[in-house]
Amino acid sequence: MSIDELANSMTDALAAEAAAYAAVLELAEAQREALESNDLARIDRITAEQIEAVAAITRLGRERDTASTALGAELGLSPDASTLHLLVAALPPEERNAPNSIGERLRGIVGQIERVSERNKGMLVNGLRTSQFMLSQVLGSPAREPVYARDGRVDQSLEGGALEYRA
Repeated sequence: MSIDELANSMTDALAAEAAAYAAVLELAEAQREALESNDLARIDRITAEQIEAVAAITRLGRERDTASTALGAELGLSPDASTLHLLVAALPPEERNAPNSIGERLRGIVGQIERVSERNKGMLVNGLRTSQFMLSQVLGSPAREPVYARDGRVDQSLEGGALEYRA
């Protein structure tokens, strides 16, 4: 294959990968909405879709790596030095715009995914903490405030909890 064909193959693989990441971003935003509305069934569906999307991204990443390695070999670069930046820099000037543009778009999408995922993680952690607190109140946990016996004295042997009562 010619350098132009190899560059196009790498650019096509990179574009497909960027599209897959854009789909993951949409799923992360949909997950945020489902978390906000506490729609557990929708969260489950979205999580299953995210797993499939990550598998697709992994496959597309391998395709991009294969195309990049072939292009690097044709350009005389070692496989260890075949980063996207070095590959694009080694291309003729007329071949550089498309991969540069896609690479910039991909970096932006990944940044957005990271921000949305961190927000989703925060909502999940807060939800788990709330659930743990509620469960501890129902099942009983060590009292954080004094528990008073019937005679009005603080009884250190009693444990507090919403459902726990000792006479």
